[in-house]
Amino acid sequence: MERDPASTDNQSQKDEPARGNWGGQLEFILTCVGYAVGLGNVWRFPYLCYKNGGGAFLVPYFVVLAIIGLPLFFMELAFGQFASLGPIAIWTVNPLFKGLGYSMVITNTVIGLYYNVIIAWTIYYFFASMTSELPWQECGHEWNTALCTTTEQFRNYTMSPGLVFVVYPEALTQMPLPPVWSVLFFFMLMTLGFSSEFSIMECFFSSVIDELDFVRKSAQRKVIFRAVFCFVFFLIGLSMITNSGFYVFNIVDAFVGGFPLLFVGLLETIAIQFIYVKAGSSSEGLTANQYGDRGGRYPDFET
Repeated sequence: MERDPASTDNQSQKDEPARGNWGGQLEFILTCVGYAVGLGNVWRFPYLCYKNGGGAFLVPYFVVLAIIGLPLFFMELAFGQFASLGPIAIWTVNPLFKGLGYSMVITNTVIGLYYNVIIAWTIYYFFASMTSELPWQECGHEWNTALCTTTEQFRNYTMSPGLVFVVYPEALTQMPLPPVWSVLFFFMLMTLGFSSEFSIMECFFSSVIDELDFVRKSAQRKVIFRAVFCFVFFLIGLSMITNSGFYVFNIVDAFVGGFPLLFVGLLETIAIQFIYVKAGSSSEGLTANQYGDRGGRYPDFET
């Protein structure tokens, strides 16, 4: 007797591990906040303000945030929540732009690689602060140079990512009970880093797993897949903590966290607002169809 294809699909859906869902609105909101508020708010944003005119930079920043940043953020949230798919699989709505999904994941993953290095430095400073006297309060250590003065440190590092690990720690030594403030400061950095890093890495894993059926349908393979790539990313990150690793780190920080994201956002807006929406409005209507056997829903055009 011939087997009904529909029943076969239904059975495969039952056997497949359920895709994770939000436990509630509060969990979703806190996750979004944890992803949006990260290390960049503490170390990259002040540096960019200083580099681009100080307080005057805040005027165009808030204008662009209101008319571009927040609308784009809302568009991505709405698009992702409606489809319940990763950045790659979601472009089934417009296969021509699937490469844009890959660029999103690749850019996000590379950012996650150097985020791990920052978190590692933060953990080191966190435990190094648990002393009666902070190691960087005085000169005379084996890592100090002949230019070990506060003035020289400020002049060399206020215009680089060393802001968090040189200037801020130096400022903390001028406060009462420096070890206490230093521990609290680096603990704050750790929590900011971890909350963003989890979301960044989950973007990679969920996107790739969506594309690999043999991994997606097995809970054990998912665990192995995640473990293997975590180890691979760890090995890649080691390149940024060698003697010349800071140069690699600066290259990634300068060329991945800036313009690539702007181009991705621009192309995403064009793909959704000027191609997908326009095509949908000119067709007979939009339908929400089942996306294969994944259990997610996405809008499609009737043909």
